[in-house]
Amino acid sequence: MADFTLYHGDNADDRISFLPTLERNRLIDMLMYLCPDKKTDAIEFLLTFKYEDVVLLRDYLSSVISLFEKQGVSDK
Repeated sequence: MADFTLYHGDNADDRISFLPTLERNRLIDMLMYLCPDKKTDAIEFLLTFKYEDVVLLRDYLSSVISLFEKQGVSDK
């Protein structure tokens, strides 16, 4: 399974990658590269999440998306 990466900023200086490890106590790793300013190198963070945490995140994101869609808000 491939990783999933979100990019932020004009030059995508900040990015977060979700890396599946598929172990119960380490289902995904979240690798973040954050660049506080354009003059310094990005700072790397690695966080590990277990199965139960990922399920909670999935449910939370599904709820947020559902609420947004029920509002009928369009970005067009």
